[in-house]
Amino acid sequence: MRSRHHVVIVGAGFGGLAAAKAMATLPVDITIVDARTHHTFQPLLYQVATAGLDAGDVCYAVRGVFQRQRNARVRLGRVTAVDTTAKRLTLDDGETTLDYDSLILACGAVTATFGVPGVDDHALGLKSAADALEVRDHVLGNFERAAARPAPIADGVLTIVIAGGGPTGVDLAGGMAELIDNVLRHDFPSLDVDRARVVLVEAADRVLGTFSAASSTKARRALERMGVEVRTNTTVARVHAAEVVLGDGTTIPAHTMVWAAGVRAHPLGEQSGFPVTRGGRIEVDDRLAVAGHDDVYAIGDLAATLGPDGTPLPQVAPAAIQGGRHVAEVLAARLR
Repeated sequence: MRSRHHVVIVGAGFGGLAAAKAMATLPVDITIVDARTHHTFQPLLYQVATAGLDAGDVCYAVRGVFQRQRNARVRLGRVTAVDTTAKRLTLDDGETTLDYDSLILACGAVTATFGVPGVDDHALGLKSAADALEVRDHVLGNFERAAARPAPIADGVLTIVIAGGGPTGVDLAGGMAELIDNVLRHDFPSLDVDRARVVLVEAADRVLGTFSAASSTKARRALERMGVEVRTNTTVARVHAAEVVLGDGTTIPAHTMVWAAGVRAHPLGEQSGFPVTRGGRIEVDDRLAVAGHDDVYAIGDLAATLGPDGTPLPQVAPAAIQGGRHVAEVLAARLR
């Protein structure tokens, strides 16, 4: 029978790891639950997608992170239900449950397609190491096919369209341009690599919309110097296997479409009946506690944590890490 306060953390992303590490000296037992055995350093996934890094370079075993933390253990599984009355979680096998005294939800975000036709069927994502490897293999495979049969290059086999001008899209576009110019140009000497295209599509009036205007302008100029075609104020209307149709009716022949146009909070919060904002982010107070639940906290991409100006903080790693540490301090104060 448990005698110490039991904290369950759902998600081994930046926020979940930060919370667990910050509670290393507290008199609590911690269980970290994640659907994967590894933590993924998502900011560098684009490097895996562009063959700059191996998948193992951006993934680290969660059990390895907590190997020396005596009050923490790791549980592989996907949480499918939260019963706040019984203080119990149900895992994806339908039978396993976990009881908690305090619950920290840190399960991050998922890709948002905004209902654009064809995205689910024909576009590639970039949220996991598996996604990044799929993008890499797809692009390299297209170059191999073009080298074996150069005639149809004009049909878009060497064209890469990236939807979304946020950090992921900008990094990926620049990485793809470097891969083509610095590597593939030399690997495929018989191929007219100059006919390859990288097109970045952004619905807003500038890339990196959450950054300063100066940073946005600098990023766009850098991409354009690298040969990336940057199209702002432009939406994606439909995606086909070999072409992308833009909102203005323009059709781009392209055999590669990477969707980095947006994220939505993990559906667990909404499914559990917690109050959520637009985008599915859970409403939290200044302790990051869920409204009406003093023993449930939400951090990172899943939480609608408000900044000093009253708007939700961006869904980036620093905000998640700070949130995890803040909840650890809140729990320490409660225990005292």
